[in-house]
Amino acid sequence: FYIVLFLLCTIIPLIKPQKKFFTFSILLLWFVFAFRDVVGVDDPGYIAAFNRIANGWNYYIEDSFKILANIFFKLGFNYKAIFFTYATLSFIFLYKALNIIFENNNQKSIFLSAFMGLSFVAALSVMRQFLSACICFYALAYLIKKDRIIIPLIWCIIGYMFHSGAFVFLIFILLCKKNDKIVENGIVKILIVLLCVVLGYSNIMTMLINSLSFILPKSYQVYVSTLNTSFSGAGGTVSIALLVAFIIQSLYPIRNELMKSIIEKLELGQMFYLCLIFLFVNSGVASRLAFTFIPFIATLPYTFCQRIKSNQRGIVILALNVMMLLIFSMTVISTSRANDNLLIPYRASFDFFND
Repeated sequence: FYIVLFLLCTIIPLIKPQKKFFTFSILLLWFVFAFRDVVGVDDPGYIAAFNRIANGWNYYIEDSFKILANIFFKLGFNYKAIFFTYATLSFIFLYKALNIIFENNNQKSIFLSAFMGLSFVAALSVMRQFLSACICFYALAYLIKKDRIIIPLIWCIIGYMFHSGAFVFLIFILLCKKNDKIVENGIVKILIVLLCVVLGYSNIMTMLINSLSFILPKSYQVYVSTLNTSFSGAGGTVSIALLVAFIIQSLYPIRNELMKSIIEKLELGQMFYLCLIFLFVNSGVASRLAFTFIPFIATLPYTFCQRIKSNQRGIVILALNVMMLLIFSMTVISTSRANDNLLIPYRASFDFFND
């Protein structure tokens, strides 16, 4: 199922230049996200939250989730209405952003391949944060298209309403507007990321979170209780490989001068992702703060290819697609084994109503 999904989503837009074929790929992914039963790693927690809120109990989660849960329950819907709504909104914003940022289906196909290989399981699991991330990603796309900061800031605030991790994106969007050249110096980018790696592995951030636990809101106390564990794949083989790829690409100039400004903004988002995931590598759930930049890490293969001569990109793209398929397959299998077969087999239905 997942292999066929990967091939359909990535190959069809790669060989068909018309926009409708990319739309088809996005609709496939949306369907998988929107109609699932219990597939994502965090889905049981979301179901518990929905049921407790529906019964009038308190639950530490964003007000947007509480409002939607109450509305759907009163209308006779079950938890799947929440899954459907968050997935639909996520892919609307992601679709709109990709159509602004990328020029053609070829580039979008590279993104989809990387999204499935690097972000699919995380995006499926952290439903609230994925929606927030997609809204913020669209905020950047709007900034690129209109070069105005007020509307992107408003979109970031809306993203914050769905997940508080979006506050980091406010810093990112302001940096993008203030200085288009902020990531032009490759050595500076590398040093910033490596500093975060050192701080993360030296447990400085872990000790800081532990020492400041008394000022954290109750909803964030889980950050302290999960120290010295990983909930984001931080420090794993894939994140190390992404770090190496980021360092390599930062050492070489961008070949597409027309797209240089956009590519630099995408790389700034990649840098934020790597900084956060390594800075909180031993800080448990806090490492998920990096997921606010989930769409950006899926742009790394695209920006990496911008350092390669155009006549050599074909074989590199093919190799990257094969690599992403392998990573995707291994991630689905390992996650399923670790979490009571949540991902395998895939389960979906149209049962949206309470009994």
